[in-house]
Amino acid sequence: LMRGMFDAPIASSAAWSPADLTSLVAWYDPSDLTTLFQDSAGTTPVTAAGQPVGLILDKSGNGHHASQSTSTARPLFQIDGSGKHYLAFDGVDDYLSTSAIDLTGTDKVTVFSGSWVLSSTVAIFYETSTNAIMGGAFFCASDYNALGVGDWMVSGTVAAAFSTVADQPQRAVTTAQMSSAFTNSVGAVSVNVNGLAQTLENNYNPTATSTGNFGNHALFIGARSGPTYPFTGNLYSLIIGGALYDAATVLAAETWVADKTGVTL
Repeated sequence: LMRGMFDAPIASSAAWSPADLTSLVAWYDPSDLTTLFQDSAGTTPVTAAGQPVGLILDKSGNGHHASQSTSTARPLFQIDGSGKHYLAFDGVDDYLSTSAIDLTGTDKVTVFSGSWVLSSTVAIFYETSTNAIMGGAFFCASDYNALGVGDWMVSGTVAAAFSTVADQPQRAVTTAQMSSAFTNSVGAVSVNVNGLAQTLENNYNPTATSTGNFGNHALFIGARSGPTYPFTGNLYSLIIGGALYDAATVLAAETWVADKTGVTL
């Protein structure tokens, strides 16, 4: 008992956060109300569920803030029955976008996301540039080319490694690790859904060879510019890194996103 009074306290390790990722590019966290504003100028904070989100700040420190200047095209901040915070996209015209994110220095990108898809129509959840296949972009969608409700699509790079993962849960933590340097698409894309590695199918161009990088494009969240292919559903978390990560780091990130999304891994 006396020893406990005089010994120095044992240090405890800090909880993991996306800020611990090396090569962190962008990080959007709807659970942090200090990053949410009703207008694109960032003058009116979001304070309650049901309010529009015209701006969400990038927590990576890189300044890739995502905004929407059209008031009617802003997603809504919402809180679900389990207390999880999210952005609700209406599948009509809601989306957010950033200024150009320069990924010309990397041929490797990882995206961690937490979402809930609420429609079976083709929808772009996130992508860079305005052409997911030809623009060095990456995206997920709920359905494409009659592949089935709940399919996720991931495009690794220019006209290649466009792969699908079939019949996934609506509420999902999805990790897409992508490389634009590959031969015959080997190693171009790997996907986890709710912590489980997926078998990719329907590769868009299985004989393609690429040695490029991911370019310098805007990021679109919830639709393509226009908007086209609008997403109907909820965004709980979106994290982009300019690297491929080891298994321990992936697990830490997925666990963090799962907590935000309401998923048990």
